[in-house]
Amino acid sequence: MNFSNLLLQWYLQHKRDLPWRKTQSPYFIWLSEIMLQQTRVAQGTPYY
Repeated sequence: MNFSNLLLQWYLQHKRDLPWRKTQSPYFIWLSEIMLQQTRVAQGTPYY
């Protein structure tokens, strides 16, 4: 198994359920990127 497969397996087992991972909207993805540059995930999630 190569490194990229190991990394993907780890991600699938440990990923957090975050609301911006469920959207395909470029605007909401961009918004989450901007928000999370200045804010911790726990603080930014309620505002998303």
